[in-house]
Amino acid sequence: MKDAERHILADWSRLGILWNVAASRRTPDVESLIVRSLALIPDNSRMLVLLSSWLSVFWRCVGRDRLSQLALSVSTEEQAALGLVLETTNSWLPASIFAGSLKRLAPVEPPRPLFNSYRARPALARLAELEASSIARRWGLWCLPVERKMNGIRPTEWVLDKNPALKGRALFKGSLKTSILAALDAAGALPVGPTTLSRNCGVTRKAVYDALDDLRFAGMVRPVGPASSLHGVMQDTDKAR
Repeated sequence: MKDAERHILADWSRLGILWNVAASRRTPDVESLIVRSLALIPDNSRMLVLLSSWLSVFWRCVGRDRLSQLALSVSTEEQAALGLVLETTNSWLPASIFAGSLKRLAPVEPPRPLFNSYRARPALARLAELEASSIARRWGLWCLPVERKMNGIRPTEWVLDKNPALKGRALFKGSLKTSILAALDAAGALPVGPTTLSRNCGVTRKAVYDALDDLRFAGMVRPVGPASSLHGVMQDTDKAR
């Protein structure tokens, strides 16, 4: 196993997915981890299943705006794989939680098998196409329907106990406020300005200011600098990991 793959699996172990890898010592950057995991899916079908299943439970902890913006940094095939994951997750939820994120993604062209093991031989590629689910066809990455598997994921209480920073994010159900808290947490002790948050989340400065105003009122962020205002630089006050 390559070091990069081991680190990704260790981060997921910290977040409650039962990989046979020791868990990371700190809560990972969740949105970045999701994006980094996409490259593993073609050689690891279990990643597709467990990532989608994890999201179906912990979607509240994932900043959708930040996730969509980070996804722009990867290949078109990986973006399509994210579309497959998010639409699969949506199919298990009562509401289309990731509908907005899906609008910012596109299928890959030309269509192909999702897994590398099916790409090596034309006969297997044809079989993958014939057996592909409707969701997989929409994203141009052929695979069988994904079955939700919760026996590979630790209970919610365990995950939140080990990663207390996720509790605050969950309160805002993956909205812009969740993305802002995630971005500030990823920055650590470094202050982050509203302009940077706007760029990192792919939203307007006004939307960021409005969200920061609510978060400051709730005591979840504080202004940094002599101005001590929302026009200054903001920093997360919750240092729990």
